[in-house]
Amino acid sequence: MDGKRMSEDEENDDEQFLVVEAVPPLPDVSETEREPAQELDTDEKHGGLVKKILETKKDYEVTPSSLKSKEQNLVSETARKKEREQVTREIERLRSSIQMVCRSSLPLGKIMDYIQEDVDAMQAELQGWRRENKEHAQALLQEQRATDRAVEPLKAELAELEQLIKDHQDKICAVKSNILKNEEKIQKMVTGINFSSRT
Repeated sequence: MDGKRMSEDEENDDEQFLVVEAVPPLPDVSETEREPAQELDTDEKHGGLVKKILETKKDYEVTPSSLKSKEQNLVSETARKKEREQVTREIERLRSSIQMVCRSSLPLGKIMDYIQEDVDAMQAELQGWRRENKEHAQALLQEQRATDRAVEPLKAELAELEQLIKDHQDKICAVKSNILKNEEKIQKMVTGINFSSRT
């Protein structure tokens, strides 16, 4: 009877153990290592077979969870390293971009500081050039007027001379035509004389 009761107790304890183990969350590796020793101490009333089953069960639970946790730790560690490297690369890229912007913006800022002075100076210089251009244009106009006044009598004289030249050319042409006519008359007279002398 005692032996039967022991086996029934063992079965009851076994069933209770399975129900209890399914409910709680997975403990840490350190807790799972501590629990087998505590449970073995409390379950000393069980037989040797039950002790072996419990030890095997605890070993099985400890080993896969520790392997899983180690694998998870390795995977999470590599993922963290990759994330850190990626973040570091992004930070370096951002830092270099910021440095480029700062290098470019410094000369631009200096230019913007002096641009108003430069614009004022350029406007003053433009006004000076416009004033000088206007003065030169007026001086040129005055010189053209003076030149036209000085050239006017010369133009009149030139027109008179051209008219005289034309008149002289007309006279020369008239004299030439008279000469040609006289030569024709002389030629006729000479041929007439030669003809009369032969007859």
